[in-house]
Amino acid sequence: MWIKRWTTKQPSKEVCMKHEFLIIADMHYSISGQMAEATWILKWFGGLFPKFARRCEQGAAIHIKETLREAAEHGPYAAGIDLGDRTHGSHKDTGLKTKHAADEARGALQILKDVFNGLEFFLVPGNHDKGWHLSSFTRWGNGYLQDSLTKYREIYGPLYGITSLTEEVNLIWLSSEPFFFDYKRSIRFGKGKREEKKSRERLQLLRSELAIQLDFVKNQLANVANHDRKFILAVHEPSTLLSPQLQSILDEHRDRLIVTLTGHVHARWLMNLLKLFRPALHRIFSRYKIQMIPSVWGIDLPVPGLAWGPGAGWAKLTIEDGRVMLYIFHTNKRRFRGIRL
Repeated sequence: MWIKRWTTKQPSKEVCMKHEFLIIADMHYSISGQMAEATWILKWFGGLFPKFARRCEQGAAIHIKETLREAAEHGPYAAGIDLGDRTHGSHKDTGLKTKHAADEARGALQILKDVFNGLEFFLVPGNHDKGWHLSSFTRWGNGYLQDSLTKYREIYGPLYGITSLTEEVNLIWLSSEPFFFDYKRSIRFGKGKREEKKSRERLQLLRSELAIQLDFVKNQLANVANHDRKFILAVHEPSTLLSPQLQSILDEHRDRLIVTLTGHVHARWLMNLLKLFRPALHRIFSRYKIQMIPSVWGIDLPVPGLAWGPGAGWAKLTIEDGRVMLYIFHTNKRRFRGIRL
């Protein structure tokens, strides 16, 4: 099969029969001693939020391992699903083409290998995984994009894919940025011929990726229906589901959708605001059964754009006898929250 998977080694059949899957998101692993953009936060909020300040100063690696080891104790798992933003990057990066970003990506995978030796992971692309300067879809076209995406596939594997979790359930994962383009339909040309050329290249690539992934989803969902299966959708950012063309394809098979798993935990504040002020838009997210997974790193500072979150966490998906349960574990609360799907 053409899909490349990142794995340390194949899991045993005994583990696979359990139908339990680890779900993690937003490790934000950084090889820097301190995350660069955290400097101003430490200056103004460090005294009020000492735990957050300590994490910024130490870098995320120590706390990532603590959370992942905690998750490992609740295994064994048949496989893992990583919802993206394995790396953090820096403002100096221009994509995975740079040595800094590539080293960070390999460091994140090494942590998974160290903690979960033998566990297969399906890797969903996050905005930071393509490089800090590529973290916004509006910047696609900065001259480094093609090389960065090639490097992503080399290190992590495909930008989208499908796999069988059980005989009845498939997992489909996608890359978010092309679907933003479908929702926004924004055309931003910079000043000057050079910037205009970059913008046109970005639009051309987004149109191409959107068409490819939409065709992939349409064909795979038809196959899911033909084999009387159900499916789980995995994307990094919940706003992916605002794509009209993606909605149109999903709606035809929405009765087979079990849940949409998303990371991008600092979007939680936006989801809360939509529920309060834009109920019609919030109903779109509800229609596709979105469940956000806590950040492995755990951002504790309650500032919009960073997180309104319960700290670090992870989740476990259990499929048994047609019953699907999602157990979300919040590290600071030290307990599970079970959701029947």
